[in-house]
Amino acid sequence: MSLKDTIKRTSLFKVLNEYRWREHMTHPGSKYPDKTFYVIRRHDMYAGLFSFVATNIASIKVCLDNGYVPVIDMKSSRNSLLLPDEVGKINAWDRLFDQPFGFDLDDMKMARNVILGSIHPPESFPDYRMLEDEEELKMWNELGRKYVRDCMKAEDVQKADDYMKENFGVDGRVLAVVARGTDYISKKPWNHPIQPDVKTMIEDAKKLMEEKGCDYLYLATEDNAIWDMFEEAFPGKLYSYQKQHYDVPDGKYIADVANDIQAPLERNREYLISILIVSKCNCLLAGASGGTYGALLMTDGYEYKNIYNLGRYK
Repeated sequence: MSLKDTIKRTSLFKVLNEYRWREHMTHPGSKYPDKTFYVIRRHDMYAGLFSFVATNIASIKVCLDNGYVPVIDMKSSRNSLLLPDEVGKINAWDRLFDQPFGFDLDDMKMARNVILGSIHPPESFPDYRMLEDEEELKMWNELGRKYVRDCMKAEDVQKADDYMKENFGVDGRVLAVVARGTDYISKKPWNHPIQPDVKTMIEDAKKLMEEKGCDYLYLATEDNAIWDMFEEAFPGKLYSYQKQHYDVPDGKYIADVANDIQAPLERNREYLISILIVSKCNCLLAGASGGTYGALLMTDGYEYKNIYNLGRYK
């Protein structure tokens, strides 16, 4: 096949795929005739948990603005929370969260009015931009607390509460640090937020621990190199719910390594509980990343927060 024919076939596939997964109304059944449901879909094999959280929250906002009932579908296409043989069988969202209004994909088979959403997320969603606009941050936080944190599985919320009580007591003051992996720092993905140098974070954390009277440092990271540096800097004061930390070879992303060692469900559940713990700490020091955005969506507020605003990789 010539290059020209290959391009034509590829272009045709894209057109057909876009048509197949376009936003459109369907009428599968006759139940709930007074409601219009909106099935939130996104095709992205590589996006992480909190990337999906962010775009799903944005789609929920679109539904609320238009009077639709949102139902999240992380079953119909491959994503980082499912094993390949689970696609089409298990809704990854339902493993970690309750559906926002209690209706699930099985209900959609019998509903009268069901809009199947576009596979492309809304243009406006909680990301780097909300760090520069307190009103926008407040708006996303209100939605995040209601439709992310309060929809978490009760047993996972309990695990976070038990962890904090067992390790920090009732009055222990905790500085949370969210550090994106060294894979991200070395690869510098285009247009993504620039991450702070780990040594800089450690020095800033030391100052904050003293200034804010924090007894403990809670570190959310999967990167073993970062964990070792913090452990050396904060002996006896460093904690993390995440049991696994990974060494990442050059040219690899941490997810490539982690998913070979830990099942996606187990890994992402640990990560979610870890970020919930971050959201409950007294102070926050973090690079701009998905986990940080997740904590900002779920928190009731921090006494102090510093999110490094260093621009974007070019």
